Amino acid sequence: MKNTLLIGLVILSLLSCHNRDYVDKEEVTIYRDQWGVPHIHGKTDKDVAYGLAWASCEDDFQTIQEQMLAIRGLLGEVKGPEGAAADFAIQFMELRKTASKRFRSDLSESLIAMIESYMDGVNTYAALHPEEVLSHKIFPLQVEDVVAGYMLGLVEISGAAEDLKKIMNGTIVNQINGNFPRGSNAIALSARKTIERETMLAINSHQPLEGWYSWYEAHLVSEEGL
Repeated sequence: MKNTLLIGLVILSLLSCHNRDYVDKEEVTIYRDQWGVPHIHGKTDKDVAYGLAWASCEDDFQTIQEQMLAIRGLLGEVKGPEGAAADFAIQFMELRKTASKRFRSDLSESLIAMIESYMDGVNTYAALHPEEVLSHKIFPLQVEDVVAGYMLGLVEISGAAEDLKKIMNGTIVNQINGNFPRGSNAIALSARKTIERETMLAINSHQPLEGWYSWYEAHLVSEEGL
């Protein structure tokens, strides 16, 4: 299946607020194989980042929006008390505030450009599919939303969410005293032990099969190397 992105003039209203080079949407092509896996081809890395955003939105726009709603402190408006609890935790950790303050100094210009391109892909998809939008309050997305969303993933996989619960109920002292899990399932091989003479790491990243941090398979091909 071939799905070439043909984006109309609606993108101009989304992108007019910044001065930067945008991807040529006609250079972005998404092929889906027999399993539905997107194979995304682009002339530049930014093209491919845009295509990845588009394919991700086609496959699970709801999850992307839920993450961004939480980053903005608005998930409770959509998911009730459960969402409000996430809103509180994320605001307590000041993830978006930190991302907004530091992303331009801490991230390279090339990485920021790819994040901007990914963000543009999500914003354009939302503009062209308003019936799928959970809340128009989060659009257009900003770079700090995407960066904070990534930070939230690191917080979640490191166990900080559980730590916050322990702080709130007064049991964190047990962990401070050393009562916490040690290690995980991983195998590291020295370059001296492999035929390829390369260091190798096999590890289970503990991603779920569905939800905010579930596995997502995509094949990215950029003429610039991504």
